[in-house]
Amino acid sequence: MKGFFEKDFLLISHRGASHYEPENTLRSFRRALDMGSGVIEFDVRKSLDGRLVVIHDRTVDRTTDGKGAVSGKTLSELRSLDAGFGERIPTLGEVLENFGGRCGLVVELKEKGTEEETVSLIKAHGLIKDVAVVSFREDCLRAVRELDRSVTTGLITVFGFGCVKKALSLGCRVVATNHRFMTRRLASEARRRGLFVCCWTVNDPKRGEKLAGAGINGIITDKPDLL
Repeated sequence: MKGFFEKDFLLISHRGASHYEPENTLRSFRRALDMGSGVIEFDVRKSLDGRLVVIHDRTVDRTTDGKGAVSGKTLSELRSLDAGFGERIPTLGEVLENFGGRCGLVVELKEKGTEEETVSLIKAHGLIKDVAVVSFREDCLRAVRELDRSVTTGLITVFGFGCVKKALSLGCRVVATNHRFMTRRLASEARRRGLFVCCWTVNDPKRGEKLAGAGINGIITDKPDLL
């Protein structure tokens, strides 16, 4: 069976249907699937007591009714916060349990020290073929590769220059760059070298159609109904 990230084209929901729902919540992920999304992307950090939680920022200030650093709060404290419409900050395990096998999953590691449990949970849920672990952080990607080379990894970059060479040097199968720096030449080079190439964050339908026509494999968007 082909892995999810060997398909020809994917529309990847950025933190779920985050244009419409509170980002990185189960509600946002359900909405993304209801809108026809085939892949959801979300962020992982570690709580004070070492639990992996799904949240983008270093602090809870922007996305919840609380204040303070994620790393300075226990899971119980984080779960007591309202992330919007009564939603709670989910754990990585909850997301894998609820959405594993239903769609592709892109797990972005935001900080060091999250790699081992992330890989362990992915394997425990039997989701190796359906998950890509991605990061801006090269040290995180190296750590995942050292733990298990069968896990698909992906390099996130802002600029396109040199990203294909860097992704390959890290053993990645996925490369994602800011859509402003995506070109037809870059997409062609990445695909020729065997990479799944995508770009972020695209919320304009015309831009999405142009990029799809340029030969990329996927678009990361806040709007699962973009195209």
